[in-house]
Amino acid sequence: MTNNVNNDLLDEFLKNMTFVENLSRKLGIASIEYDDGLVLSSLSYVTALSGGKIFIDAGAGVGYSTLWILYGVSKAFSREKIFIYAIEKDPYKYKYLRENLEKLKNQFLRDSFIEINNVNEDAIKFLHEKNVVIDMIFVDNQTSLLFGAGWRLYF
Repeated sequence: MTNNVNNDLLDEFLKNMTFVENLSRKLGIASIEYDDGLVLSSLSYVTALSGGKIFIDAGAGVGYSTLWILYGVSKAFSREKIFIYAIEKDPYKYKYLRENLEKLKNQFLRDSFIEINNVNEDAIKFLHEKNVVIDMIFVDNQTSLLFGAGWRLYF
């Protein structure tokens, strides 16, 4: 019975992943490739297993990369709360990001050790103001151009 429940949840998650990927393409938002998503998910998993608690997707668009982070983190059991911040400055993209993440919260994250926060703000400003240790940050190629040459991002 549990295996069927897990398969059903995985199927639903993959449907959401496909929907968000197609939405990204439809809106002309560059997104990572499937193989890159697997790497991002794996890095998120290992970071969460190692005690990581704060994950950032800077320039989240409509949430495609955020879903990969969520998938990896969700496979690593944690006794402590894990926070994922999906940051998107563009109000148009943010509208879709918020809708997509709210849907996921309702479907998959009830009574979960994971908290997803969507943030409609400039990522650099958010990172300057956030006074916590960030365990992993994802900045894709398009977003990294906004940070400029003087920025060094570590995770």
